Amino acid sequence: MPQPQSFLVQVLLSFDMNGSLTYTISEFYNSAPTKPTMKVNLGDQVGWLVQLVLPDTERKPVPYSLDFSKNQVFFGTSSLSVPAGGLSRSMPVVRAKDLLKYSIIIPGLMMIDPDIQSGPDTGFPFGGLVAGTAYTVFWDTANPTNPMMYSVGGGAPRPLPVQVTGGDSVTFNATGAVGAVANFTVTFAGLHWASPFDPNNGRFSAAAGTPTMIGLLLVNDTADPGGSFTFIATITVNGKPITSAPTPNAIDM
Repeated sequence: MPQPQSFLVQVLLSFDMNGSLTYTISEFYNSAPTKPTMKVNLGDQVGWLVQLVLPDTERKPVPYSLDFSKNQVFFGTSSLSVPAGGLSRSMPVVRAKDLLKYSIIIPGLMMIDPDIQSGPDTGFPFGGLVAGTAYTVFWDTANPTNPMMYSVGGGAPRPLPVQVTGGDSVTFNATGAVGAVANFTVTFAGLHWASPFDPNNGRFSAAAGTPTMIGLLLVNDTADPGGSFTFIATITVNGKPITSAPTPNAIDM
């Protein structure tokens, strides 16, 4: 795996002679220009800088945000806000092979839609994802300390651990819960990465609309071959917190 590199996306806004707002966007790889589509690798760092060029050529930082919602797994987040303007924090690429179509939103001024490609050749001109194996992990919350089970592509349940590789996906389902369900969370004991899915995030929670399901989560870790990520699950049913046994619930790389 190559050493991580640094990239910068610079957006300069200006008004033309007719008073219309225009922009130029430049992408830099270790301070050298790169175009037309920025190409990065897993672990590379990407930052953004948005400035308004004034008539006297002074550059003024303006507030902006970045919308990654079309492909949240690329950076492991759906958005980044830079309310004070200027240089954003750097975002690590956590998707080994993919194409990100995202938006730079400058409130009251404009929205720009550049692309970023990860991997040497995604082969996905329309932003498709790597085809991998789909796994589902089941936790019987009525018997919470029992070992969890998993299935492959909707097949028969099997006992954990499950062996995964990059490009696979994992969904976690809490079963057996009757009544009001909330706070379904899976927390990993990290290795080099915090989880098989994200180098910095080892805790994943169910969305409000799907309180008994977490995922689909895409496996991206390439730093822990042969490693085993143990995890615990927690949930609240009818106001009562429930916790799983820590072992042998694990995802193996």
